[in-house]
Amino acid sequence: MSEGEPIEVSYLRNLDDDEFIVRELRLHLRGQAASRSVANTILPYLRYVVSVQGAISSQSLRDYRVELDRDASIVLNTKAQKFGAALSFVRHLMAAGIIPSQTLPKNFSMEDVVHKKTFIDHCRYRLDEVTESISSDVSYWMSELNLKPAEAQSLAFGMGCMDALKRFAKDEIELYQQDCSFVDEIIGSLTEGEIQEYAALHPKQVIKSPQHVVKWLYANYGRAIPASDSVRQVMESWRKKPDGWSLTRVRGAFFPTTISLQPYFLLGLADERLCPNVDGLRSYMYLDCCAPALEKGYVDVFVGKRRGGAKPVALPKSDFTVRAFSSLANRIGELLPLVPGGKEHLKKECPELFVSYTPASGPACIVRKFDPSTSARLVRRAIKKAAERYAILNPLVELVTGENFRPTHAYLKKLSGKSIYQIQHDLHHKNSSTTRGYVEGVETQAVQLRRQQEFQRFLLDERSDGEMKRTGSGYFCASENEAQRDCSSLLSCIDCDAKRVIFSSPDLVAEWLAWERYLIQERPRLIYENNERWQSYWEPKLMEFQALISQTKSRLLHVASKKIDEVVLPWIS
Repeated sequence: MSEGEPIEVSYLRNLDDDEFIVRELRLHLRGQAASRSVANTILPYLRYVVSVQGAISSQSLRDYRVELDRDASIVLNTKAQKFGAALSFVRHLMAAGIIPSQTLPKNFSMEDVVHKKTFIDHCRYRLDEVTESISSDVSYWMSELNLKPAEAQSLAFGMGCMDALKRFAKDEIELYQQDCSFVDEIIGSLTEGEIQEYAALHPKQVIKSPQHVVKWLYANYGRAIPASDSVRQVMESWRKKPDGWSLTRVRGAFFPTTISLQPYFLLGLADERLCPNVDGLRSYMYLDCCAPALEKGYVDVFVGKRRGGAKPVALPKSDFTVRAFSSLANRIGELLPLVPGGKEHLKKECPELFVSYTPASGPACIVRKFDPSTSARLVRRAIKKAAERYAILNPLVELVTGENFRPTHAYLKKLSGKSIYQIQHDLHHKNSSTTRGYVEGVETQAVQLRRQQEFQRFLLDERSDGEMKRTGSGYFCASENEAQRDCSSLLSCIDCDAKRVIFSSPDLVAEWLAWERYLIQERPRLIYENNERWQSYWEPKLMEFQALISQTKSRLLHVASKKIDEVVLPWIS
């Protein structure tokens, strides 16, 4: 019925006109890009109809919708996707004359799409603070592009972060290439006699110098250094010397490891010309990723599925990104036949570029490609290390993953004045509508955050103008009733318009953070139960908590964030 193995649908014999339904299902799936996935979305409805001994009709669709609605384990968007596929197939059957035309039920309303966060979103309340050291860049972009202060801060911070990451990656790659050249030169000078001589040496007999250690390792293990006691014994005594290397550094120079590939992965993500999807970079950047371009002096860099229509990015041959990935691809291609599992990897139709070997006891070192958890760890670890050198990256430590790079590139391009069609080309989208939804969604979130923050500050300033009296618990109270000014909790009185203005207590800040998180998590329920109360009461409260958070110093926020789980909040409605 679709690509791959056949799908078992013998249970459809229990339906009226089963042969016609199966035939039309085949026709419905024909030509669809992911026909098997679509089939697996339609078949649950057909199985449901069989289970209730019903017929494909408007009524069974309504019942199926109720059944989906009761399933708490499925999110709303998935329910809408499943029901939409069933609706589409029933319409197809009606158009084909298999079942009579009927009025069909409406689909579920999709939830708002939550776009991946940008770098800027991770410090949305602290833009003034994090851009203080680059105020000249902020002023430049305000003047050059006529941007508002918050937009100029976003652009300066985002570009500063990307530039710092690229410089860090470049430095790390150059250091790694020096290590590789050093090891390759020593291995290349070995004769057969020396290899036999060093292979016969006991670890204690190895002279602890770089040249002798490299020769002994290669003579005994080739290019894949295992995790054996002999290796640890040799490396432990050598690494303590002034010119000693760590075992991780040595392994990477012999054959790329996940640690040595870390700066290459970061370089690809941070390059605004490639704008890769993190999964595309991880899984669909192949050994032939760099190929001569039609234009002289340029190289085509491919990132993404070839069968998916991915288009190359033409970059100058002298560009560092081109030179880095070209040399890495050549090195891995040359060394793969020399490590266990490498020849099998080369036999693949499209061998991945980002592969490493897993050290194990003995010679069993197996070549593996990156998995999603590996790439996430690489990015976090790289940013943490880079932040030690570039302070601008500190707000991103432990927060940013590979998924945050692409939306950041899109938002920065938009702020820089690029048109939707230019961004479409840079993001390698087939349709401008895809780009428009992507960019406008990211941009709208950022603009909303900026406007919300400005409005929150306005609210706080308005309430702090001296017209309201301060209570003993650190609030401003707007109530005209003196008896109501002894409240001890911000939310204990529904009619009270109290505003907390103390910014020095971690316990109070932890409470604001806890309320912010709680209200955001409970927002769908509160809107569903009483939308009017949400708009008139809880939403303003959320904004006020966020206003207080936005004016709290980052050091105090860091301390308070560790106390959030200690805050006990009431059930609200």
